[in-house]
Amino acid sequence: MWRFIPASPRTKKLVDMARAACEATGVDLYYVEVNGGRRGRVFVVIDAVDGVSIDDCQRVSRSLSAALDVDAPFARSFLLEVSSPGVDRRLRDLDDLTAMVGKTVQLETKEPRDGQRKFVGSLREVIGETLRIEIDGKVHEIDADQVRKANLVFDFGTANK
Repeated sequence: MWRFIPASPRTKKLVDMARAACEATGVDLYYVEVNGGRRGRVFVVIDAVDGVSIDDCQRVSRSLSAALDVDAPFARSFLLEVSSPGVDRRLRDLDDLTAMVGKTVQLETKEPRDGQRKFVGSLREVIGETLRIEIDGKVHEIDADQVRKANLVFDFGTANK
């Protein structure tokens, strides 16, 4: 299965630790992202059927932070951030995109296609590993392996309809 959020070997242990913290808190692990830089950033996204509260984020953060104090998968310091996926949630893989057919998404490709890298439009269908996105009446076909990043685009104008 093609995944748009890359996983590295160094994050596997972190993912396992985050999953355990989520299970103990009663929420689901949505994804983990590790960014480098002078001070590393560990970004943990959690989700739940009934939504995620600030209290849920705090409980996961405390639990995971305590586990990382004992057995961190990397040596340098880092900033731990726990959040919900939000209304503009990052789409992790083809399953996530398939669930969003008919909704507005933003796809960012690795290489320019038709002179652009960002495509914002209605996701019409997912066929195998090909995404069909309609923008201004024109349908673009994009192979999943060319997608660098995918997000849901929340439409505040139709949110209450």
